[in-house]
Amino acid sequence: MASSSAAEVFLVHSELLYFLNGTIDNHSSSSIQSTIASFYRDDEILSAKQILVGVVEKFDNLDDLPIQSHLRKRIGENKVRTSLDDIFSIFSVVDNSGLCDKLPAFCAVTRSRVLLLTDEVSDIAAMRIELGQLRQITDNLAEQLSGFQSTTVPISAATASSACSHCSRFSASSDQDNNAASVNDVIMAAQATHVTHTDIVHNEVSALSPVVPSILASSSSDTTRNDFAAIVANNVDNLDNMQVVVKKKKKNKKVVVGANSNAVFKGVYKKAVVCVSRLELRTTADIVKSHLIGKNTDVLSCHDLANRESSHFTRVRLCVPHYKLNKVLNADTWPKGVTVRSWVFKPRESDDTVE
Repeated sequence: MASSSAAEVFLVHSELLYFLNGTIDNHSSSSIQSTIASFYRDDEILSAKQILVGVVEKFDNLDDLPIQSHLRKRIGENKVRTSLDDIFSIFSVVDNSGLCDKLPAFCAVTRSRVLLLTDEVSDIAAMRIELGQLRQITDNLAEQLSGFQSTTVPISAATASSACSHCSRFSASSDQDNNAASVNDVIMAAQATHVTHTDIVHNEVSALSPVVPSILASSSSDTTRNDFAAIVANNVDNLDNMQVVVKKKKKNKKVVVGANSNAVFKGVYKKAVVCVSRLELRTTADIVKSHLIGKNTDVLSCHDLANRESSHFTRVRLCVPHYKLNKVLNADTWPKGVTVRSWVFKPRESDDTVE
């Protein structure tokens, strides 16, 4: 009796979903998504989406969840990236709807296909990088300050008086305000009496240390601008030889679908499979088929989904020619309340065994 009441745990083999389920709550979605796109193969991403869609389709309230647009099979050049976006969207909707307990336990068989997310994409690593850069800047500043010559140049009384007159407004301030005094005033006073910039910085470096980094930074930026201007000036004559790179536009290949039914031979048209849901319980596949034939819509097959019936409505699996899909997906074709969506095929079962 106790074993029957215990909750059963179902294992589903997918290394990608196993990795995503364990890291989606601990790291940002953008970093996880970029890491998955660079590590896993295209077939692994597409297979993971099919597995996740097959799990979500078993939910009783599937039609009430806003994930219908993420369940369809993607085609085209960007199908892998779009399928990866669908996986994250489905996980987000399931989490917001409180249905995480209905998901199975995703497991991994091959350890080499399980990605380990290192600190390189975490906030702690970013802080370490910024601290390392700050330490490098501090070391460079210390080397530049130690490179100043220790030569002492005597300053006359007139020079000291002139320099003090520019800084007199800071004399009554606290020691912290004295350290933040403007170095430009001292330099202007020194230039008036033929005192060099280097000598003033050397003699006043202890009092003006908070301002020195900004001076060095502005000097470095000025040097960079001058070097760039010199490079441009030296290569002006070569500008005429440069060519503008024009990106080639892709030509969309036009596909024509035949519509003539009186030819001596016939073509093999594509098939489209849809799921018609929210039908009354007494509605059968024959009734749906007769309804579409009356709407001048060819029906290749129509089957009842007895194993997926709900207590309130039933569903059918409908197969029509692809050129009739637009009419099947037209809201005017169906009664009020009926929902129609593209059929989602389950992935093929793998021969791998879960240990």
